Amino acid sequence: MKLLKCKVIIVSLSLSTSLVMGTAYAYSEASAPLQMWFKSQLSINQQAIDRQLQQDMVTASQALDESNEKSVASVRVHLEKVTEDASYTLARSMDAIQQSYSDQLDRSAASLSKSSMAEFDTYIDASTKQMSSDIEQWADETIQGLTAELGD
Repeated sequence: MKLLKCKVIIVSLSLSTSLVMGTAYAYSEASAPLQMWFKSQLSINQQAIDRQLQQDMVTASQALDESNEKSVASVRVHLEKVTEDASYTLARSMDAIQQSYSDQLDRSAASLSKSSMAEFDTYIDASTKQMSSDIEQWADETIQGLTAELGD
């Protein structure tokens, strides 16, 4: 019997001890270290993602700036070429018109030198009006042509 009592006491003490330890463990917040580790890992990963995002944004911004600079340079080259071509065409056209009027004036001066001064004055006035009209028309056509080229 004594042995039985001893066994009952030992079993009772071991059950009580495990219940007390279980209760103490339940109140001890054993998950706190795991929660702290998780929060620190989350913060570390968030910082790494933020750094990578910043680097990617800087890289994308630089690529965009470079692309813009290339586009501007390309447009500048095209505009300079169009301007140079238009200037060359304009100069050739002006030279041709000047030569044409100069030849007309020379021919007319030769024929008018035989006629009176009044007829010469009349011819000069008519030629001047015609020349002004032709130059204005030519200037309008040139401006429209350049505007059309730049618009394309």
